[in-house]
Amino acid sequence: MRLVNARHGMMLVNPNDQYVGRSFVEYGEFSEGEVELFGAFKDLIADGDVCEVGANIGAHTLPLAKICRRIYALEPQRLVFQTLCGNLAFNDVRNAYPMWAAAGNDRTRIVVPDLDPDQGFNFGGLSIEGREEGDSVPLVPIDELEIDDITHEPRTDKTFFCIDVEQTHNFVTSGGVVHNCRPPGNRDPMPDEIEQCEGYLFRQIEAIEPKLVATLGNFATKLLSGKQLGITRVHGQEQEVTLGGRRVLLRDGRLMEVPALTEFEEVDFPPLGRLDAIVTSGGVSVGEEDHVRHPVEAEGSLLMWKIAMKPGRPLAFGKVGEAAFIGLPGNPVSSFVTFLMFVRPFLRRTQGIAEVAPRAIDARADFDWPRPDSRREFLRVKWNPQGGLDLYPTQDSAVLTSTAWADGLVDNPPKHAIAKGERVRFLPFSELYGGRSDCFSSPGCASSSAAPARRSSFPPASPRSPAYANT
Repeated sequence: MRLVNARHGMMLVNPNDQYVGRSFVEYGEFSEGEVELFGAFKDLIADGDVCEVGANIGAHTLPLAKICRRIYALEPQRLVFQTLCGNLAFNDVRNAYPMWAAAGNDRTRIVVPDLDPDQGFNFGGLSIEGREEGDSVPLVPIDELEIDDITHEPRTDKTFFCIDVEQTHNFVTSGGVVHNCRPPGNRDPMPDEIEQCEGYLFRQIEAIEPKLVATLGNFATKLLSGKQLGITRVHGQEQEVTLGGRRVLLRDGRLMEVPALTEFEEVDFPPLGRLDAIVTSGGVSVGEEDHVRHPVEAEGSLLMWKIAMKPGRPLAFGKVGEAAFIGLPGNPVSSFVTFLMFVRPFLRRTQGIAEVAPRAIDARADFDWPRPDSRREFLRVKWNPQGGLDLYPTQDSAVLTSTAWADGLVDNPPKHAIAKGERVRFLPFSELYGGRSDCFSSPGCASSSAAPARRSSFPPASPRSPAYANT
């Protein structure tokens, strides 16, 4: 643990926390934009209470405590909760009431993993649903929380809720005021999941009485409109629909245009005679967000536009003048993976290097992957102390912190479900970054029997350890 003199007080932080802890170590603050947002509600909650669900180590508990009468801070991870209490004590915060608990729709208990604080992890992004091993923690509905659970003082009628929970299907409140219906891994919901969740969506619409509802993806656009037109096909168009018994206008979520993007075709390329390759990120979507095709084709040609991999599409390849052109996706993990799998090998091959394909390791999957995609998948995984591979909790292509947590990628064939204990094809980052992978006599490299054996036991050294210093 490390004590940091932070923006809002002294903070005890875990430097192995790849998100919250590292932010405090590097910058002395965490997500300060959210703190500024809380300040906008200062006058509303000055004489009221704040209920913070998922308080973590108190990064936001401390500044919130300064602008409210009382703050109730719920945190389910035992060691993280202890750090929260330490930070409240360090800063003499007397109006905070921390509680070792998770929020849900029933009064019961839930299993929360007891993560090793000496291992690198995003401790602020842990999903606690469906766990079988860990600490048994109370699950309480925050709108039914008994005063005696925390304090004998009467609670005010005015309560500000600050909720930060990961991938839980539990209601945070028993009345369904807050409900996360987003499926794990950002996949499309199954029919039974839609049936379970849509009633709560309609109740929210009835309560809010909106005039306009914005959709944020193809699936939501098609489902709520009742039509098979995706988000790019209806861009900017309003549709009148009935949701929850109320007539509303439905529109795609891109309510604001960015002039710099809509005028992208007017941008000039640098003098092409001095370039060997042009690599872009974003703007290669099919449809309305296709801002790259026209300027590329005006100066050259596109030879490929789509690739059947996840994360990864769309990926463009062509020529602009004499320079090679590669257009990467805009989502950060998609851009990261396609760069490693295509751009880096391509650039190395043009430099005259013959062997550019990454060598894989045959490894054991210590996870289940029951719902594979129809495309070839590259799953972010990490070695565990038992010599197997753990899967990052979400494979969302927007979660770039997963690449800092992971040790490499599992190359999974299309439509292939993975069962726990199965052997998989593992591509370590040490290999994808251009070094030599750690291969073993048992198991050996899956694609290269000539690779040198440098270790004879599992698990391999972490890519962050000295054993990888020269790779």
